[in-house]
Formats: sequence, C-alpha cells, structure tokens
Amino acid sequence: MGPASLDEAVARAIDKITDGVCARVTRLLDRSLDQMMQRIQRAAQQAQPPSPGAADHKVAVSYEYRTVTQAEIRMVQAAMPGVTWRHCANGHMYAVGECGNPAMRGRCLECNIALGG
Repeated sequence: MGPASLDEAVARAIDKITDGVCARVTRLLDRSLDQMMQRIQRAAQQAQPPSPGAADHKVAVSYEYRTVTQAEIRMVQAAMPGVTWRHCANGHMYAVGECGNPAMRGRCLECNIALGG
C-alpha cells in the first residue's frame, strides 16, 4: 500500500468514525430534547393557575398567560427610569420612551388596538 492509498484509507476511517460519532450525538440530543419537552409538559400540567383578582395585568408567557402582581410591575417600572407608562383604551399597559409622548404609531401587544400618533 503506497502513501496515497494509505492516506485515503486513513481518511475513509476518519470519515467513518466521524459519521458514527455524529449519529450518536444526534440521537443523544434528540433523546435529551424529548426528555426536556416531557418535563416541561409535566410541569405545565402541574402548575396551579393564579388566584382570581391577584393582579390587574397579565403578560404572555409561552402561549399562556400568568398573572403579574403589582409588586412585579413596580419593580419593572423602577428598573426603567425615564419611561412613561400608559394604558391602551382596553387598559393594557405599554411603555413610551424619550419624552413620554408617543410620536410613532404602534399596536397594543394584547388587543392590537392602535396606539400613539
């Protein structure tokens, strides 16, 4: 076996090993992802819904809503100085930066009503 054919044989062996490793890693990742999704689904099924009237506002979280307490809202507001907080016509909160007057038009993320102007 000459040097060129030896190099080719080594390259084929490396490719075969690499393909095997990639296939194993892919199977492991798929299995881990499946297990993680099952855990998430179990946790979501076991989660208790918030008590009615616990807060005035709701936010979207993973296609479901969870209640946001007034304390959480105050923490977010305190963490964002210089932001003016407003409510759309349907009472959903939104933030306006800069001077506090909405100069651009937008849409409420909750009800899609027009905002600003």
